[in-house]
Amino acid sequence: MSKILNSNRISVVTLCIFIGTFSLNAQLIITQQIQDRIEGKLPKEKLDNAMYRCIYYFTQQVKNKETEEITFLTDTMVLEIGKNFSVYYDWNKSFRDSLQRATTKEISQSMKHIEVNRRKNMAEYKDIPGSYTITSPKGESARIYKNRREQEIIIIDGNEQEMFKCIEIVPAQQWLLTADTLTVLGYVCQKATTTFRGRTYEAWFTSEIPVKEGPWKLYGPPGLILKASADGGIFVFEAIGLENVSKKTSITMDKDTYTKASREQLAKMTAEKRKKRDVQHVSGGNVTVGSTPNPFEFELIELK
Repeated sequence: MSKILNSNRISVVTLCIFIGTFSLNAQLIITQQIQDRIEGKLPKEKLDNAMYRCIYYFTQQVKNKETEEITFLTDTMVLEIGKNFSVYYDWNKSFRDSLQRATTKEISQSMKHIEVNRRKNMAEYKDIPGSYTITSPKGESARIYKNRREQEIIIIDGNEQEMFKCIEIVPAQQWLLTADTLTVLGYVCQKATTTFRGRTYEAWFTSEIPVKEGPWKLYGPPGLILKASADGGIFVFEAIGLENVSKKTSITMDKDTYTKASREQLAKMTAEKRKKRDVQHVSGGNVTVGSTPNPFEFELIELK
């Protein structure tokens, strides 16, 4: 199924929706909430004041489906830590979103018509004159909040049309401390190990930062986790920067209309997104939006 839209009938906001989500099964009504969501203008709920901001490289092992070659993809992630709450998110996501909005606005000014069909394989468009843009296989869309006081982990994920919220009760992992040490960012760290959701983790935490926090869903040792790896390096979190932040830096969550979701539902949604990469081809005012198979096969970070 495809949809052709005349340029004088489509707004920049509508184009963002089509390019971002490819919703073709029903007529899309652009509500104020959707527009605010796209533009990052939703009101915020303050959860805590951030005390620390730790920046991590998150590296995960992937396999090229065609060559069977094992390689690694690295994203830059941020953990902002408050007295009771923390939030973990992709450092570059807001930049990518802003870039997409700017690109979409530029395209819309000269656009004559647009064809949107997510099932359309765009591989042959590489050889057609014009601008061919393919999304990176990297990037994390979810924001992960920890409420350590209530032992809750809240996962927010979705798209411009619908956002999902998953609330899990996840007590701090039980860590086995050892006498081994390692220096990370100038901090002397102690080794600890645990198992979580089917994987074995080796972590290095520093008691010099006395918060029981860590990247992703990891937390519990008597100090901030600055490095952690799962099952010998399939997944690695390593701090590359750490700073004290002002009390003016708040940990917030969008006041949005969330659809309740289970962890399994979010995992399925992520797996579906990873099967394809979005493609956009622009030539002479004609915009074609489709996809191409993602050559990479991702490991599951949670096996249980």
